[in-house]
Formats: sequence, structure tokens, C-alpha cells
Amino acid sequence: MDPASTMLAGSLTPPDKVNGEGHHHPAHHHHHHHALMPVMPTLHTPPSPLPTPSPPVYDRFAPKEQRLTREAMQRYLRERGDQTLVILHAKVAQKSYGNEKRFFCPPPCIYLYGDGWQRKRHEMQRAGATEHDSQLCCFIGIGNSDQDMQQLDLSKNYCAAKTLFISDSDKRKHFMLTVKNFWGSGADIGVFHSRRIKVISKPSKKKQSLKNADCK
Repeated sequence: MDPASTMLAGSLTPPDKVNGEGHHHPAHHHHHHHALMPVMPTLHTPPSPLPTPSPPVYDRFAPKEQRLTREAMQRYLRERGDQTLVILHAKVAQKSYGNEKRFFCPPPCIYLYGDGWQRKRHEMQRAGATEHDSQLCCFIGIGNSDQDMQQLDLSKNYCAAKTLFISDSDKRKHFMLTVKNFWGSGADIGVFHSRRIKVISKPSKKKQSLKNADCK
């Protein structure tokens, strides 16, 4: 059999392009043949189009950006209307043992500053809110779900939390006071936290007396 006809039968080169060079470069045709084989299946299976991503939920429902304007700043400087809440407390709190309650001393104090609190209340009443709905409600706690928050009376823009304590079942070394404010209508104002308070451990008087008796 003619070698040229053998190369023509197994070659990918069209017959009209064969000019006698096919039998001189068999390695070239052999390599070209294998290089095309892996590509062939992709020609029959076109890639699927990429799905169009939907916009994130926070983009669709996020409030529009509000820029501070000159007019808004001038109105604030003219009317002010600040609403400031201050929490004063000791740096340490003594732990209670057993059934005793060692109330924080000095007791934490909450102060309201600024005429914005009273102004907001008047605005709510002019809009139709009742005396109860426009009443400021305030609760304070130690950030422990096992202990109920205590309600404060801020009718005079000041109140002391005299019955707060931390029991020995609370294993935290530090904690923060939590103050939650809202209107009587249920409209939330916010939750405010104090600075960290260190818990100091001191045995109860009963345990201390027993220890002293053992030393005698």
C-alpha cells in the first residue's frame, strides 16, 4: 500500500491540502489530532448562561441616604432639642451570696438632659397622643436574663436605682448596666449601656464569722 494514501486516510488535513509533506511530518499530524479531541465535546454542549443575580434584600429595603444640609444644621443650632441620657455608677460592685442582697453602693443614677425630651412629648400630644402614650418609660438591669429589669421614675429627669444587686450565681467578672427607654405608646427610644463594672468578691458576714471562729 502507498504510504501517502495511508497518511491521507488517518489525517485531519483535507486531501486537497496534501502536497506530499504529510509523510515527512507524521508527528505534527498526530499531535494535532490529539489536541483537537478534548475540545470536541465542548463544541456540542454550549455553556449555560449565568443567572442574573437579584439585588440583596438590604439594598431593596434600606432607607435612602440622607445628607446633612445647611438648612438642617442651622435649624438644629437654632432649636437644639437635645435628648441626652447619662448613667452614673461606681466602678466596682460587690457580689451577693446566698439569699442576701447587697445593693450597689452608691446606687446607679440616671439623668435626662436637654429640652428635647419635653419637646418630643408635646409634639406627640399635639399629634393626638394621650397622656399615657406620651409618658417616658425607663427600665434598668444588669444585663442578666435571670434578673428582671427594674422600672425607674424619670418624671423629674432623675432617678436612682437603689435595689440593684448581682448574685453569686452570676459568674461574670464584669458587667454593664442596661437602660431601656420607650414611650408609653410602645414606640422604642433605645437601649443604652454603661461602662464596664468590675465584680468584687467578698464573703458574706456569716461565712466570715465562721472563718474567724476557726482561727481562734
